[in-house]
Formats: sequence, C-alpha cells, structure tokens
Amino acid sequence: MSSNYTVNCLLDSVAKTCGEGPFWEPVTKTLYFVSIADGEVHLWSEPNNYHSTIQVGEQPGNFVSFVIPCQSGGFLAGINKSIVHCDWQAGELKRRVLHKVDPQEPIRFNDAKCDPAGRLLAGTMSLEKEAGLVMKPGAGSLFGLDLDGSIKTLDTGFSLSNGLGWHGNTFYFTDSVARVIYAYDWDAEAFSISNRRVAIDFSKLPEQEKLGVPDGLAVDADGRLWVACFFGSRVLCLDPQSGQVVSQIPMPVPNVTSCCFGSDGELFVTTANHWGVREGEQPPPQAGSVFRVTGLDGIRGTPSVIADQSLLKVIKMPSNYTVNCLLDSVAKTVGEGPFWEPVTKTLYFVSAFDGAVHLWSEPNNYHSTIQVTEKQGSCVSFVIPCQSGGFLAGINNTIVHCDWQAGELKRRVLREVDPQEPIRFNDAKCDPAGRLLAGTMSWEKEAAVLMKPEAGSLFGLDLDGSIKRLDTGFSISNGLGWHGNTFYFTDSLARVIYAYDWDAEGCYRLREAARAGEAGVPDGLAVDADGRLWVACFFGSRVLCLDPQSGQVVSQIPMPVPNVTSCCFGSDGELFVTTANHWGVREGEQPPPQAGSVFRVTGLDGIRGTPSVIEGPFWEPVTKTLYFVSIFEGEVHLWNEPNNYHSTVKVSEQPVSFVIPCQSGGFLAGASKSIVHCDWQAGELKRRVLHEVDPGLSNRFNDAKCDPAGRLLAGTMSLETNAGAIMKPNAGSLFGLDLGGSIKTMETGVSLSNGLGWHGNTFYFTDSPVRTIYAYDWDAEGFSISNRRVAIDFSKLPEQEKLGFPDGLAVDADGRLWVACFYGSRVLCLDPQSGQVVSQIPMPVPNVTSCCFGSDGELFVTTANQWGVRDGEQPPPQAGSIFRVTGLDGIRGTPSVMYKGSLPPISD
Repeated sequence: MSSNYTVNCLLDSVAKTCGEGPFWEPVTKTLYFVSIADGEVHLWSEPNNYHSTIQVGEQPGNFVSFVIPCQSGGFLAGINKSIVHCDWQAGELKRRVLHKVDPQEPIRFNDAKCDPAGRLLAGTMSLEKEAGLVMKPGAGSLFGLDLDGSIKTLDTGFSLSNGLGWHGNTFYFTDSVARVIYAYDWDAEAFSISNRRVAIDFSKLPEQEKLGVPDGLAVDADGRLWVACFFGSRVLCLDPQSGQVVSQIPMPVPNVTSCCFGSDGELFVTTANHWGVREGEQPPPQAGSVFRVTGLDGIRGTPSVIADQSLLKVIKMPSNYTVNCLLDSVAKTVGEGPFWEPVTKTLYFVSAFDGAVHLWSEPNNYHSTIQVTEKQGSCVSFVIPCQSGGFLAGINNTIVHCDWQAGELKRRVLREVDPQEPIRFNDAKCDPAGRLLAGTMSWEKEAAVLMKPEAGSLFGLDLDGSIKRLDTGFSISNGLGWHGNTFYFTDSLARVIYAYDWDAEGCYRLREAARAGEAGVPDGLAVDADGRLWVACFFGSRVLCLDPQSGQVVSQIPMPVPNVTSCCFGSDGELFVTTANHWGVREGEQPPPQAGSVFRVTGLDGIRGTPSVIEGPFWEPVTKTLYFVSIFEGEVHLWNEPNNYHSTVKVSEQPVSFVIPCQSGGFLAGASKSIVHCDWQAGELKRRVLHEVDPGLSNRFNDAKCDPAGRLLAGTMSLETNAGAIMKPNAGSLFGLDLGGSIKTMETGVSLSNGLGWHGNTFYFTDSPVRTIYAYDWDAEGFSISNRRVAIDFSKLPEQEKLGFPDGLAVDADGRLWVACFYGSRVLCLDPQSGQVVSQIPMPVPNVTSCCFGSDGELFVTTANQWGVRDGEQPPPQAGSIFRVTGLDGIRGTPSVMYKGSLPPISD
C-alpha cells in the first residue's frame, strides 16, 4: 500500500457522542453517517460541501445505530431494537417501523450493511453501561431482512455485534468484546451463513495491547479488511487469509468507530466524541470528527450497497386513513373500472349499465360524462386511455376505440369475441408493456347469478392488434394486476384470486393466490408497490389488503356501502374506490345512501401504489397535449389540442433543455446540468433536483428521451458561445436514469448530445457538430449500449452543404429516422440501414430543432428564434414557431415514453 496517503478532517467534531455507520452514495456523492446517542442521521454532500442533520430518534434515549439509503427513497435506520424506514413526505419526516426484534431483552441494534443483493444484515448487542461494557454478554444476534420482507436470525451469542462485509462467498462479522472478526461461508441464494471460523483474532496481532478493539470495517476489491480500532487510534488493513496486518493508518483521535470507501479509493472514517471518555475528562481535539483519507493509490473499495425496495414489504398498516365521498351516487347502476391518469390528474371510470364513461379532473374538481352507447341493455365494463389518443372501452362482447373528432365521439370496433355466446366483457387492464388483458363472463340475471357459469375467458390484445384467448373456464372474470413476474386474475363467483407466472412472451402457469373469507366476493383489485393486493369486496362493504404469498388478510378498509366494485391507486398512495348502486339490491328495496358513489381513501402512509399503465410521449395523447421547452427562457410549454390552449411554466432561471411527463405525476426537466422533477402541489409548482452531473464542467443537458421501459436517457454538452459553437468539444456525455432513481454514464466524448430514439434492439444517438447519428446495440435488460457505429453521416448525403446539422429526431414504426436539420430548413426522413435520404419536408424557417409524432402519423416540429441569427439581424418570420405536419399517409410514429420510475414525494 502507498505511504503517500493523507488524513484530512472533513467535518470537525460533528458527532456529539459516537459517530458511526458511514455510507457513501456515489450517484449524488453524499456521505451518510449517524451520531448514535444523539439520535441523529448526518448527510454531507460533496458537490456543494453541505452538511445537514436529521433528528431520527423521536425522544431522548433513542439510539440510532445505522443508516442505509433505500432504492425506493428514504433510508433505513436502526433505532434502538427496531428497523425503521424514514422518508420525507410533505415536508415532514415519516417513520415506519418494519421490524422490532427481541422485545423482552435490553438490547439495541449496532452495525448493519446490505449484501450485494440489497438485503439487510444487522447485528444487536446488549445495552452498554459505558463503551465496551455491555450489560449482558452474549445477548447479541445477527438478523437478516430478506427481499420478501421477512426477518430471520442468522447467528447468536455475540456480545457487541459490529463490522460486516463480503468478499466473494465469504462473509465477515465482528464481535468487538471478543476482539474477533469471524468469517462465514456465504450462501447468497439461500440467504444464509455457515461454517463460522476466526478470520482475525486481535489478541494474536503484533502489539495487540495498542490496537484496542475491532469496530466497523470495509472490504476492498482484493478482499482485505480495513478495520476501525476503538481505543486504538488507527485503521488497520488486514489480510483475512493470513490473519496478519498489511498496513495501518494512524488517526489523530483514540476512538475510531468505522470506515467506508468513497470514490476513487478514498476512505471515510468516523470517530467517537464523549463515548469511551472517563467521567470528568474532556475528549481530545477532533474527537467525533469525520476524516477523509486520500492518496491510497492502487486501492479499490467495494461500494456500499443501497437497500432494495422489497425490504419495505412487511409494515404496520396505517390506521389513520380517511374515507371521503368524492362523487356522491354518481353511478346509476354499477360504478366500475377506475383508472388514474397522473399527468393530468384525471380519474376515469364507468357506470356499466348506463353506457357511460365518467371523468373527474382533480385540478379543477370537474366531473363529466361521456355516453358511449345509447343501446338499451348494453354494458360498458371498462375504460382505458390509449397512447394514440382516445380510450378503449369494453362494450358488451366488443373492444371499442372511442375518440373525439370535430366535436363528435367516434366509435370503432376493434375486436369482437365469442359472438355466438351470451357473454360480455367485465374487468380489464393493460400490462406493463401497454397490452390489454380483458376478461369475459356470461350475462347475469342479477348480481352474481349467471346465465351460464364458467363461460368466461381471459383475452389478450397485443400491440400489433391481434387478440388471443389466454385462459378459459371463469364464471365472473374480474380484478387483474401485476407484480414482477406474477399476474393476478380473479373469478368472483369462485371467490378466488389466481396467480400466474407472467411471461411477456405469452406463457402462463396457474396457481391459487388467495381465497376470500367472509367478506363477500372479490371484485376489482389494485396492486401496491410491495406486491400486496387491495381487493374490492362486493356484498362485503370493504376493501381488503391481502398478502398473496401467505393468502392472509393484512388489513381492511370498511366502506359505508355494501357493494364495493373496484379500486385503483392515485397519486401519493391515495386509493379511489368505486361502488354499485341498484346492482344487488332486492326488488322493491332502495339502495343505501351513497351507493354508486366514488370514494377517495387518503392517509395510507407508507403505501405506494403501482400506477395504471399508459404510455405517453412529449405528445400526451390522452388529453392531446404537446409538451416542449424554450431553452434559454427556462420555460416548459403545454399546448392542449381540444381547447387550443397554450400555457407556459417557468421552471428555472437556467437553460431548460427537455421535458418528459412522469407516470407518477408531474414531469422531468433538464435544468442546466440537473435533472429536476416538477409537480403542482396546492397551486404551486414544486421543484426537486434528482441528480446533478458533470461536476467541474461548464456543461448543460440537451436532448433526452425515455426508453420503451420508461427509463430516462439524457445527453449533455459544453455550454455554447453561440449556436453550434460549443466552448469545449467532446465534453458531453450520455446518462441513464434507471427506474430506481440511480444514474450512470452510458457514453462519453460527445460534443453536442442530441436526437435519441429506438427501433427494436438498436438505439440511435446524435452528435450534432460532427454531423453524425450513431447506432448502438441496445441491451434492455442490462440498461446499456455497445458496439457504436455510424448510422447516418450528414457529410456523405446528397447536397450535404444545404442540410445543416442533425438535431432532434423521431423514429417511425418502420424504423426510419425523422431528423430536424438546424441551419437546414427541413426535416429529413432517413433510412438508417442504407444511410440514405428517403424523403424530406421543407420548413419555412432555417433552424429546425426537433420533432415528435402525434396522433395518426402527424408530426410536430419545433424551431429556433434568435439562436443562430447574426448580431444585428432579425430572425426570419415564424422563427421559433411550432409547426404541425399532417397528411403523412401510411406513416405510423413511435411515441416517446413517459418516465416510469418511482419518485418520492416532493417536500417543502
């Protein structure tokens, strides 16, 4: 190991008692750690050198022993003997106890880490009288919190559980009082440990009396252990194979508590302040500080692992929810099929036997009704918005596309099923890819009394418009939903929710998931982010929360009417619930008050819903809204086609380069070099920086798009002196923002990142100054690109001197690229296979910046105004305008996709 390292005090005496548990989060370059007896979590942000403190312990005497960020937002903390999830919601820190261990014992958690799969391992110890003197030796255990939310004891008999780490198939765990670091065989598949043995015995090391006791540790990429020495004034580097000291780093304080690797081999080291200091004595200078060790040449650390979101599954269900009547008795017969559209915050649902589709807009609290069928005795069973505009509805045994055209609702039958049978559609949903699954049932004489039992089927409508029968033999097809690779489907009459192995290619295997108890019959359902089923109970006056793994009831929400039909999650964990009016009421009787109402359940703290599936481009087809930006004004623009209304949102004082709606609400914008989430809350636009990139460079984001899975790809460029003249060539990069919110660099050395798009397994990316569109092999599973090659070289096209530079682009359904030409006064249609021009659309202005497909093959084209105009000259007429190209007969566009990742609420 190099001897040229440097130890610097990063945060002077920041922990009032015992600083512990450092965790380096490399995406935002943030160091987390705790001050145990103060109940505090600390965060230090490297990019802005900012230190903040969060009081996690709710009352004095609460020990906070570890902090680990979560993949889905917030962080896990060890508070006394509880594992707690903490997160900001509406400006307030929310705490949720996931597990409490050894309730009868005087113990607390101490150190903890996540294994490479994101599962938590956390050790306990007896409460201490003072540092190193536990009240009850051997009372500690090692616990494992698995991805299904279950917790188990992995080993017992420790006095002071401490430093943990992994290297390959070996797991290390420390008992400080015994002064031993143990090694175990690690079985990642079984989530278990075995074959405990001594890796390091401090009592056998040279000058062992000076080393103190082993505390927290980190493991480097070569398997060496970097161990903090409490009472020992150092960090030791140890070889667990030989049990010997490799090197050591002296520290300027005696009580060194833990360490973790940061970026580039640096080491962050925490220390204790008053902890371990005799009564009446003062701690030495810099005790309780965080130190940063740099210059560890050749040392590569293994990064800290963020907690997987699945660890949050087992929770105490909230009891302080509120059920409010949103729309009183709005459905004359059976309210059904709620669908929440988060961009415009609109709730869709149907009133089945009235032939009506209902829409309720949250921003203006406006309820409207669309009469889809006038035919007496017809049933409208579901409504789902379409990515190409309008919506799908189940009318009797047909799937119908409905859309407004010139003020008139146009209906078009897409498919009819089982025309010879007395059946109708009932419930339906889209899978994560946007394909429709819809179930049928025999016509009913009255509620749950069918004309023909087991006559129903489950149908799948694929993206190419083909339909197939996926399963048969259901009496009342009902609630559908997905979680991971499992698909759920309900037969109400059998009172069973079935689970299938879900294969996006179309293979299924049936297994039973849950059977209803004495709670009526299961109807529609929604699935939360942790995989629990929220099931409406017809005849049951409630919504049940069920665990499909155990088949047991987790919780329930009583409803003020008997016939509860369906539910869907809205924003921020709220639940919309539909009910029936006259359906199921005996002849001559009146339905109870509020029957047929839509209810809204709020206060479900900690519950995160999986949103209804809809894909949406910059052209948002459900509300027919076009999003675009005006870069140097820092503005996002929205144009709504139905009412021809244009509005502007000021997002930043810095350049705003892209806007992409989010499936969970609001939109992402590129503001300078930051990715910012923006959303309306109580009439005010709230902004939250998710990531800042390219530290130290004078860069900004430029173009961006979401891949078919809803992950964001966004490119940067050096700031420009004028149009096309960048300050620093090759300074830009391409970044990928995953669904869990993590960001990574996918490509570097780009001068002016521009137009992006996909076709099949090929990804296209543009560098404007070099006048080239590159093609890459696209690995959707690995979220990565490889094998860069030239798809289009503008310098080799006919009349290339007139074409200007390739800017933004759109890809049509046949894989052709539609490329805006800056300085080129046109949009080119290019064949990336041959590299040739297929056709072109002349534009009335020179600086054409980008384009996207709208509905029915139309193309929206953006342009620049002053940008690229010489000093003193005026821009040409219509520069900066938005153009709409229609009549592109036979052209089908592939829309850009909303960002589908999870976004924690924006706090004040």
